[in-house]
Amino acid sequence: MYGRLGSCLLVLATLTLVAAEPEPADGKLAEAAKALPARLESERPLLFIPKLVAPKDLTGDMKDPVWAKAASLNMVAIDGEAIVPAKLPTTARIFCSDDALLFGIHAEDSDSSKCVTSNNEPWQNDSIECFLYAGESSSGGKLYYQIAIDVDKKTRFIHAHMYPLHNWRRLEVPWNPSIDCEVTKAKDDKSWTMEFKVKFSDLDLTDDAKAKKSLWRLHLVRNRPNRGDMPEQAYAWMPTDKTRQNHLPWRWGYIIPEQYASPELIASTVERGKGLTGAAAPSSETLTRVTDATVEFTSDDFATREGASRRILALIDHKRPMALAVQDLLKKTVAESSDSEVKFRAIQILRACHDIVDPDDDPLPPELNF
Repeated sequence: MYGRLGSCLLVLATLTLVAAEPEPADGKLAEAAKALPARLESERPLLFIPKLVAPKDLTGDMKDPVWAKAASLNMVAIDGEAIVPAKLPTTARIFCSDDALLFGIHAEDSDSSKCVTSNNEPWQNDSIECFLYAGESSSGGKLYYQIAIDVDKKTRFIHAHMYPLHNWRRLEVPWNPSIDCEVTKAKDDKSWTMEFKVKFSDLDLTDDAKAKKSLWRLHLVRNRPNRGDMPEQAYAWMPTDKTRQNHLPWRWGYIIPEQYASPELIASTVERGKGLTGAAAPSSETLTRVTDATVEFTSDDFATREGASRRILALIDHKRPMALAVQDLLKKTVAESSDSEVKFRAIQILRACHDIVDPDDDPLPPELNF
């Protein structure tokens, strides 16, 4: 009797364990996601994050076969105005499970045994920073997440909205997530890898994200302090600007975690991409009209100057390709001209272009607007 009862309990326990294993995704969403555009407005990259069965434990070496199935991105840098490949190749792989986002970073290095870890803040050391907002727009003071982890696994977690364009004013609340992390250095000292996991339960998702109706925002950064053999380096999935300022959430990339995706979200994002790629670039004749109008900025007649500004704004007419082209022309005008009227009118139009190119810019919320 006791033996039969023990056998039944063993079978029941086995069934319970099997039932607790996360189910792999059915592949339908991942198949539909192949039609997603690589980029959306403001040239922000877009990445579909597949749902996979996570390993039981993180090891830091990215040798588990699951990482080969994850979404992949290469970090880049800014050299002057140009986006260029990282001098030290850095690759990130990302997937999600039922309960978390998982990140794997492979960072090449000239001598990983000399990684800097002595500074107080992890982002001042050889480290990875992850900026995340579980929704499409954090504009208006919605708090986003910053996770900084150095190669010694020293961490800093911040839940805030910072305003670097407004003297670093900030809104902030305490945040203490349970971030799992492991780091491994290669035996030849030529690279290091990091694996870390961010639990969905530690994130305050927007209502649309919970309803699987929203894109998310992500910014990944690798910091490498000056070690003598190479000056300080900073790489990112998509650098936000030439200042390497990270706290510009409206310029971060987009992700769609499969755990929070739906056929409707995939379809609507595909349509958004079609609308952007279908926009025609301005013709050379149109750009000549813009250039000719800027010459009239120097006219002695106010009505002529004002008319030239209005003609350029009418040509832009909220068309993003046109705004981008006019931006390039007028930035050059501002840099090369010594005429204050030319600079003044060019800057006014550049502001209008900025509102079109970066529509999700970040005004101060009322509580900080003093």
